[in-house]
Amino acid sequence: MTSNSSRRRTLCIGSRGGVGRAVCALLERRPDLLERAPTEMFLLDAQSEPEVARPFGAQVLPPLKLDGTSLRRLLRELEIQELIDCSTLDTAIAIDAAVETNTDYLSTSISTDNLTTHVAVERLYAGVPATKNSLLVCSGMNPGIVNALAFAGMDAFAKRVGVEANPRALELQSLLVT
Repeated sequence: MTSNSSRRRTLCIGSRGGVGRAVCALLERRPDLLERAPTEMFLLDAQSEPEVARPFGAQVLPPLKLDGTSLRRLLRELEIQELIDCSTLDTAIAIDAAVETNTDYLSTSISTDNLTTHVAVERLYAGVPATKNSLLVCSGMNPGIVNALAFAGMDAFAKRVGVEANPRALELQSLLVT
């Protein structure tokens, strides 16, 4: 992969599913949510419908059902630095592809073949690969990405009101993490 620190290429897979459409719509309305905005963004799904928001002027790629081999090939060909996974591709397969191509990885929810979430999480923890890139895997309902965003939201709220980012300083009565 060619390294260019001023360029940030992002691929969102599963972009036409419910979570993928929500992530794209959110990023289109609030591009400031990302610490470092992509200079180029690509959207991919196995389906050709429905239409999807195009954050950061994203290019919609032709439909493709991914497996580990095709994902690694695509990450290399497009020189992707960041993979946002909203797909049903097995999370362990996507992580392996990200590690092999030195790609940062964000999963909105663990996806496996017929495993319960807690079993899938245990399987992922047991096989965490050695890597220097970021691997953020969320799990749970509604989707799991909410877990990561709860604390980001608390930080943003604290900055706006000028207090520390903790429940007591913010006078929060409860903080729900799904």
